[in-house]
Amino acid sequence: HFNAADLPRYGISLSNAFGLLVSVFLLGYGLVAIPKLLWRHASPETSWRVEINRLGRLAERVNDASFELNTVVTAVQATHLQMTRRDPLQKYMEVIYKYAETESPIKPQSTGGINGALDLEAVSVDDLDYGVSIQGLAQLRRRLQRAVSVYTGLSTQYCRKVGRVQELDAICKSRRAMECGPWPGVPRHVWIYKCIIRPYVFRLASIVLAIVSISVICAEATIGAGRNPDLSPLSIIVHLERNHS
Repeated sequence: HFNAADLPRYGISLSNAFGLLVSVFLLGYGLVAIPKLLWRHASPETSWRVEINRLGRLAERVNDASFELNTVVTAVQATHLQMTRRDPLQKYMEVIYKYAETESPIKPQSTGGINGALDLEAVSVDDLDYGVSIQGLAQLRRRLQRAVSVYTGLSTQYCRKVGRVQELDAICKSRRAMECGPWPGVPRHVWIYKCIIRPYVFRLASIVLAIVSISVICAEATIGAGRNPDLSPLSIIVHLERNHS
């Protein structure tokens, strides 16, 4: 008979079973995806093509971040010029302007046109309304901080990605020329490893992990089938040893 007092015990059992199954499936998926990723990146030529595509997408993001930062800094410059010295919000505006001068890669003074006039075409009408209230200045400050953070982070990623693409290009050229001349700043033995040995290491690791992933998937199937049939290699070995004993 069903007893309400057993509900917590059933709930805990179901929760544990669900957590176990999800963990096993995620583990199996990870062990399938990782070998594919290793095999895919074992070839420097394939890695170079992948990184080139990523570099192109990252360049678009950097361009968008640069446009946003230029817009925000122009809005800061316009708001700063609109305020008089007696404006009660002037002290708050000075904090924002100083942050733009010291932290932003694009400086407020650089937002002027050819004749030094402010380029208002880079901003919308709403971008010129931040100076009417302290809430507007707070929004402008948050937008400036976010734009600086995004642009700085993406620029750093872009520089690293460019270095990665250049290194892979040099590796591909060395492999085609059958000459492992060292990359500047990289020891010769490390460069030989990257050009010749690492592709084989990645492929070997991919094969080993693929075998492990097949074993895990078979074990998952055994859990669902209740050892009928027993597809888990580890389970088969354990039961053979037990029967032998």
